[in-house]
Amino acid sequence: MRPLREGRPIDGEVVSLHPRPEMPFVCDVEVQLPDSRRSTSDGPPQVATESYRRGWEAIWGQPPSEDKLN
Repeated sequence: MRPLREGRPIDGEVVSLHPRPEMPFVCDVEVQLPDSRRSTSDGPPQVATESYRRGWEAIWGQPPSEDKLN
């Protein structure tokens, strides 16, 4: 955990700490900004977008059709 610094990138969550009156070294934590790197779905991310596929086919050509493979 480290304090936010102006001009520095945020790496991880942004939290607020609220010390407990009876135990000042124990804090309640409130998440102000969640970690943006966390996955929102199961499974690997999709990296081959339609524009990526069009670019790939423009360079390497389209994959052969099923009837040309036999």
